[in-house]
Amino acid sequence: SPPTRLLRSNLVELRMAAGGESIETVETLAPGVIEFAPNAPGQPRRRMEAARINVLYGANNRARLLRATEVSTRTDYAKTASGQQPPPLLTWSRRLEARFSAAGEVEAMEQHGEFRFDRGSQRGSADAARLEEPPGLLTLEGKARVWDAAGSLSAARIVLDQERGDVSAEGDVASTREPERKGQASVVSAGEPVHARAQKMYMPGGGRIIRYEGRVILWQQANRMEADWVEIDREQRPLSARGNVVSSFAETPPTDSGRALVYTILRAAEMLYEENSRTARYSGGVTLKRGNLEVVSDRLRAVLKTGDEGAALETAYAEGAVRIRQQTAGRSRTGTGEYAEYAVHEER
Repeated sequence: SPPTRLLRSNLVELRMAAGGESIETVETLAPGVIEFAPNAPGQPRRRMEAARINVLYGANNRARLLRATEVSTRTDYAKTASGQQPPPLLTWSRRLEARFSAAGEVEAMEQHGEFRFDRGSQRGSADAARLEEPPGLLTLEGKARVWDAAGSLSAARIVLDQERGDVSAEGDVASTREPERKGQASVVSAGEPVHARAQKMYMPGGGRIIRYEGRVILWQQANRMEADWVEIDREQRPLSARGNVVSSFAETPPTDSGRALVYTILRAAEMLYEENSRTARYSGGVTLKRGNLEVVSDRLRAVLKTGDEGAALETAYAEGAVRIRQQTAGRSRTGTGEYAEYAVHEER
């Protein structure tokens, strides 16, 4: 059975349809409160406060549309199958419009104007939002932003699957994620927040996998990576990228040397980073450039040194059609072979 609806206000206007046998509209002429009390297992409990509330009715005195202004809502969800109590969903907006199903339950709820929400540790804001139940999708549109203690995400559009925990975003995606632990390794850097920009992002429930697509840029401090597609596995800790991959590692010189940052730039079609071995494997027309040195090969293994100061290239192993070129003081040296090993700090 549908939830029981209870409307309270100091002044309520009820209009009957022609013939006077069915309700046409119910409208509050003062601030009001409407509550939806569940009458069946799994139904959420809702409470809405608003400056004005207007309910339009259809056949058989069934509510079909609700409109409200200067709104705040609270939705308390039923316990999950495992017995866990989900946190309540709190929202605020200038306007709200809710549509009801034939069974009298809220089918979709749209909110416009300075929308904000709060659910557990997660908060968000947008120009507008749409809540669909089921399946429990919360879609944020226009200057959408979501954040919690682990980081933040902004985009033109963000979709949150409240039941499964999936998060997807598209359009000028920008995210920041805090490091999982002190000194963790990354192909970009270590111990600092990871910043990202892309056209799309997808994170399945649980947050283990984060996938970026379309002109992806990742960076930490002075280190950065670009690619068409990047996937981070936050549990197994590898990072993979493909399509126009460019990695840039900044080597911090000794503080008393007076030298500027030295960059090592790697370009390839694909890259896979393995944390256990601190190795980034590049393939597909690989080019390494560091100062006046250029190394071209089919494949390249880059072993990183990591620590609190960041990640930097330690040793590079080039394989397959290796070509080395170095220019110094008007001289050019070239070497070729099937294998080459480069010790970065020894410059050898």
